[in-house]
This record gives sequence, C-alpha cells and structure tokens, in this order.
Amino acid sequence: MADHRAPPGTAVECRSCKRLIVWTRTSKGKLMPMDVAPAADGKFFMFRVRDAIDAVYADGDDPRVAKALERGDKRYQSHYVSCPHGDQWRKR
Repeated sequence: MADHRAPPGTAVECRSCKRLIVWTRTSKGKLMPMDVAPAADGKFFMFRVRDAIDAVYADGDDPRVAKALERGDKRYQSHYVSCPHGDQWRKR
C-alpha cells in the first residue's frame, strides 16, 4: 500500500501495485486506502470534509448517504479489495 502517513484526502501511488489511491477516514476514525476510480460494485461513498475525505458505507445510516443516493453519486471500492496484495496489508 502507499505511505499511510499521508494525510486523509491525499492521492498517492500504492507501493504494491502502483495504482493511484486516496487515503480516507472511516466512521471509526481509521485510515483506509480507496481506489480513485469509481466502481460499479463499490460499497462506499467518499465525502470531502475540510482537508480530508470520509469513506462511508453506501448502505449505512449516515445522513450523507441518502443525499448521495438522490444525487446519483458514484461509489468507490476499498483498495484492499482491488489490490493484488491487499490481504498482506490489511489489519484485521
């Protein structure tokens, strides 16, 4: 994965697969890499909050989700899912 010390909202290259990713913040405040390109089967919406980006489950109860669904916002996928080396980086 890319350097996890990059601030949320920063686009960087994954150290494993070299794809462009963006670091986001989850609802629990943890950092998570997301693919920059939208995904038809994506499970997250990304919302800019000040200088960071929040990753929110598309089927969650966050009030921003309803508005994103109404607007037809694009969904995104965790880079842990798409990276060929994602399982080596993921902390469970």
